[in-house]
Amino acid sequence: ICRAGLCYEASDAECLRLLNDIEVTTQVVFRIFAMIPLSSTFWFAFAKGRECHAAVNRTMAFAQKALDHYRALPPATKRGAATTIIGCIEANPAYASDEERCAEIITFLVGGHDTTALQV
Repeated sequence: ICRAGLCYEASDAECLRLLNDIEVTTQVVFRIFAMIPLSSTFWFAFAKGRECHAAVNRTMAFAQKALDHYRALPPATKRGAATTIIGCIEANPAYASDEERCAEIITFLVGGHDTTALQV
């Protein structure tokens, strides 16, 4: 997904960290935040909340790294990648910030991983 959709060759360590962070975030959001009122507001008060917060920050940093990598590509390479996920996200003026772009990149990564895993 990273190579084809983001024009970014993630290392094995980055992939494993990303998958772990997405798993941690998903578990905390669906098992704790969804079940315990105000836990998402007071995430800093419990260990799993702090772990989730750190995982979200690392995941957003990964998405920003992929976006920065795409932006640094030579113009000829970008033209060839204009119809990739990241090319469409970067070219879309509807995004107000890189934070919104990174959130969208993560959405595609999670959705693509889930779809691919189910097909295998």
